Amino acid sequence: MSIGTPSPLYALGCEQRAPLLDGLFGWRAPMTASACAQVAAVKAALYAGFRRAAAAIDVRHDALVTVDPDWGGDIFRHATARGFLTAVTLDPFDGDAADLDVCAALRAMDELPAPFAKVSLVADASGARHARAIAQLRRLMVPLRARGRRLVVELRGDPLVALHAMRRLQDGGIEPEVWMLDPLDGEAARLAAAMARRDGRQGVRCLVLLRGDPGRAQKDAATAGGAGVLGFGIDPSLWRADVDAWRAGVVTWDGLVWRVAGSCRGYVEALRAQWARQAEADEAQCDRTQSLQAKELGKRQGEGPASASVQAGTTHACNAS
Repeated sequence: MSIGTPSPLYALGCEQRAPLLDGLFGWRAPMTASACAQVAAVKAALYAGFRRAAAAIDVRHDALVTVDPDWGGDIFRHATARGFLTAVTLDPFDGDAADLDVCAALRAMDELPAPFAKVSLVADASGARHARAIAQLRRLMVPLRARGRRLVVELRGDPLVALHAMRRLQDGGIEPEVWMLDPLDGEAARLAAAMARRDGRQGVRCLVLLRGDPGRAQKDAATAGGAGVLGFGIDPSLWRADVDAWRAGVVTWDGLVWRVAGSCRGYVEALRAQWARQAEADEAQCDRTQSLQAKELGKRQGEGPASASVQAGTTHACNAS
């Protein structure tokens, strides 16, 4: 059973894998030395911006940075020394959990002893790749737990298919502490959060993956905040336009860092604002329920000690919730 993670959780992907190269640059491997240098500079800017945002709004201990075992050692060591949570991706360079090499994954965890290990998977609840991913991850779970690591599963695809895939992974013995899902509407997000925490998995967190258009990402963060989702993961593709501006010389490297920092801060503030609105709505609903119960009691029994006693009990229940 899951051992839980800090709540909430804000995650940034800095792993040098095919999705990052394609999403930010439109590149595929192999790359020239100049291209590698650009990737390293952009990853450093993403991490620096994320770090500045975390410091500005005091979420450093709830901030998770994912790195790769091949090129992510410097960021891993820097983040660890400064109290950030870290994860090492176990995905092959151009693959996902269905292509997982368990021996290579164990080496990655030993080389970068991050508290979290991350895998990704395209949701396909009945396909052969999904079945293979379950088989590979099942082989990984025992040595992962023996090393004291926690698991992050990034599950992409249609919300309904993702829900079925979540259940199949759980039933197959795959127990992540963190799920990252593509943007969900309110009802789908509530279902996903409930699925993540079903059958005693109360410590498990469900995050929304912000990607694509920055404006849409802010709305997705706010939507998730009202549906039991406790944080988000950020896909670096959100900064494609900013990276293009840096590569064209329109903005400096430090300017890129500040753009990343501003975006990260905006996403956290959108999520927090929604949490505050949800808390106010829940409190107002509790007050209305208390008032209706008191009126009903007055009709049946009249005003008196019994009414006061029941009303006090209702108040206590609302406060406890």
